[in-house]
Amino acid sequence: MKKIKSLIYIITIWLMFLFVISLHNEAKASSGDLYLNNLDFEAKVNSDGSMDVTETWNIDIEDTNTLFKTFKTDKSKFTGISNVQVKEITNGNVEKNFTQINELMYHVTKDCYYGMKNKEGDFEIAWGVGLDSGRDTRTYKISYTVQDAIKNCSGFSELYWKFVGEDFEISADKITGKITLPGSAQKKEDIKVWGHTEDLNGEIYATSKKTVEFQVNKFRHGRFVEVRVAIPEDIYISSARKNKELTIQDIINEETKWADKANTRRAMKTLGSHILYIIAIIFILGINIFLAYRIIKNKQIYNELPQKFKPQQNIKYYRDIPDDSATPGESLLLLKNKLSEFMSQEVGNVFSATLLDLSLKGIIGFETSINQNGKQDIIISIKNDNTDIIANNRDELQIYSFVKDAIVSYGGKITTKQLEKYIKSHESKVLSLKKLLDYFSKERLFLKGFTDKKNKEIHEKHVNYMAGYILLLVFSFVGMIFFLAIMSDGYVQGITYIAYNIFFVWFELISWILTSINISIKYKTINKINVFTQLGIDKANEWKGLKKFMEEFSMLDKREIPEIAIWEKYLVYATAFGIADKVIKQLKIVYPNVEQSGSFNSSIYMGLMMNTNFSSSFSSSVSSAMSSAYSSGSGGGGGFSGGGGRRPEVAGGGGGR
Repeated sequence: MKKIKSLIYIITIWLMFLFVISLHNEAKASSGDLYLNNLDFEAKVNSDGSMDVTETWNIDIEDTNTLFKTFKTDKSKFTGISNVQVKEITNGNVEKNFTQINELMYHVTKDCYYGMKNKEGDFEIAWGVGLDSGRDTRTYKISYTVQDAIKNCSGFSELYWKFVGEDFEISADKITGKITLPGSAQKKEDIKVWGHTEDLNGEIYATSKKTVEFQVNKFRHGRFVEVRVAIPEDIYISSARKNKELTIQDIINEETKWADKANTRRAMKTLGSHILYIIAIIFILGINIFLAYRIIKNKQIYNELPQKFKPQQNIKYYRDIPDDSATPGESLLLLKNKLSEFMSQEVGNVFSATLLDLSLKGIIGFETSINQNGKQDIIISIKNDNTDIIANNRDELQIYSFVKDAIVSYGGKITTKQLEKYIKSHESKVLSLKKLLDYFSKERLFLKGFTDKKNKEIHEKHVNYMAGYILLLVFSFVGMIFFLAIMSDGYVQGITYIAYNIFFVWFELISWILTSINISIKYKTINKINVFTQLGIDKANEWKGLKKFMEEFSMLDKREIPEIAIWEKYLVYATAFGIADKVIKQLKIVYPNVEQSGSFNSSIYMGLMMNTNFSSSFSSSVSSAMSSAYSSGSGGGGGFSGGGGRRPEVAGGGGGR
C-alpha cells in the first residue's frame, strides 16, 4: 500500500509541475476558433497628420462567420477613421475586393464589409468570411486612414498608437509592422522610438532615416502592442492635434522610467526562467534516480516469484465436460485463463448460454409459435420458479432474475425479439448485470480452489504499478513539450539556452528509457504471478481441450465422438465460448438426422440451436446496451456559443463572431 501511495505522490507532483508550466504556455490561446499566423501592419504617415494603415491578416479560421476590428472613439488620440477597404488575397497574390455595405450586421454577408460607427459609438470594421462551419487559412488586407493620428509638440511631432489593444481577442504567432514617415530625418538616430507590450517580447528600431519597424513574437490575446515615435521637426507634419507644452525630454524621462521598470521585470523573468530550468532538470534527475532504483527492486521482485504453473498433462482434445457444475461464465473465465472482466460480446455469449442451461435444468422453457406475419417466434416462459437448484450459482441467478423481470413486464411470456428490445432499453440494468457476472464468476473460481485470492491481490497491485509507469511515460512526454514551448520565450538565450535544453531533453530521454524498462519488468511480473492455482491451470487446460475438440470433432474418427445426447450440454459451453455456430454446422454433417433424434431432453432446444441464430442473438443487444450505458451522461450546458473582441477600450480591438 505504501508503494502505491508513493507512486501516486510522484505522479501528483509531476501533474502539479505540468499544471504550473501550462499556465505559462498560452501558445495559440485565441478567441475560440481563430489564430493569426502573422499580423502585419504597413503604416504611412502623411504630412497632414493622418496615417494610412494596411493590416494583413494571415489567419486560421474555424466555425466563424465574421471577423472585425474596432476603434474606441477618443478625440485625444485621433479624430476619425475613413477610406476603409477590405480585400482577400487568394491564389498567391490575387486581390479580391469585398463589397462595401452601409448597414451594421452582427453576421456580415460573405465577401461584404462595412466601416462605420456601431451602436456604442465606436468605429467598427467587419467583414464576412462565410465559415459558419469548417476551417481554413485565409489572408485578408484591411486598409483605412486614421485622421490626425499625429500630434504636434514642442520641437517634434509624436505618433503614439496602439496597433493592437487589450481587447483584441485573437492570439498571433508573430506581429510585424513598418511605419514610413512623410520625409527623411538628417540621420536615423534623430528618430526616437519606443515600443510597449506587456510580455516584453518585442523589438522596435528606426531602420532608416524615414522608416521604423517593429516585431512581436508569440502575441497572446488580452495583451497590447503600442508604438511611440518622436518625429524630428525637420520632417514637416501639420496636425489638428497639438500639445506645445510636451517636450522631447519629457517623453525621454517618461520612457526611461518605464524602461527601467521593464528591465527589472525582464531580469526577474530571466531569473525565473533559469530557476525553472534548474528545478526541472533536478526534478527529472531525481525521477531518473528513483526509476533506476525501481528497476533493481522490480527485477528482484520478479526473480523472487515462484515459477509460473503449467498444465501437468499435455491435452490436445478433451471429450468429457471438465466440470458438470460449471456455469457458462465460470467456464469462460477458465478458458481465458485470466481474471479479466467480460467484454460486451462475451457477456452476450454468457447470457445466451445461461438461458440454454436454465432450460436444461427445467427453470425456463422455450416454445414456438407462428406470428401474424407468418414467421416463427421463439417464446420464453418460466417453467419452475423454484431456483434452489441454482442457489449456489449466483452468476446464473443474476441472469435468471433479469430475464424473469423481462418476462413479467410482458405478461408472463416473452419472445426472443421482445427480450432483445428489453435489453436495449434497460442499459443501466445490463451494466449492473455485467458487473455482477464479473464478480460472481470470479468468486466461483475462488470457492472451487481454482484461483488464489492473495495472489490475485498481488497481481492487481502490480497492474496498478504498471499503469502508473505508463501514466508517468505519457505525462513526461507531454511535460517536455509544454516545457520546451514555454522556455522558447526568449528570456534565456544563447549557449545557456542550448545547454539547458540539451540537459533537459537528455534527462527526459533517459527517463523514458528507464520507465519503459520498468514497464517491461512489471509486464513480465504480472504474467508470472500464479493467480490460478495448479488445480485451476489443469482445469483450464481441460476446458481448452474441450473447446478444441468441439471445433474439430467432425475431422475425427466417429468412434471417438461421444453419444449424441451429451451435445445438449456441450452446446451450452460452445455458446459461452462463441463457437456454437461452428459446432452446429459440424453436427449437421456428422449426424444428418440430429434434429429428429429422440435422445434430447427438448426437441425445441435443438430446434432453436439448429434453425435460429439463438447462440448469438443477444450478443449485439447486450453490446448495444452496454455501449449506450457507458457513453451516456448528464450535463448542464446549453447550446454552442462563440464570439470575440466585442467592445475594445482603445484603438485596436477585434475578433470574430
